[in-house]
Amino acid sequence: LNSDGTVSGLYLYTSSRNDATVSKKKLSGSWQAENGTARITLTLDGRSYEGILCEQTDEGGAVRTVFTAIGENNESVWGARG
Repeated sequence: LNSDGTVSGLYLYTSSRNDATVSKKKLSGSWQAENGTARITLTLDGRSYEGILCEQTDEGGAVRTVFTAIGENNESVWGARG
């Protein structure tokens, strides 16, 4: 999640129950946080996702912004910034 409202470095990983292969696709889009709340809206490759942002301390002790969201297609996305 970039400060200008764009998304970069986000990938979609998919796999099949019948196949051990994992495919990877780079996504592009935008995001917007709702002022005064933890709510976030992402638009990735033309699909809309609604979710939340929060801060979390990683294993190394760094505080990072993380997000999780679910799309209109019932796919979920998650990631960390920074």
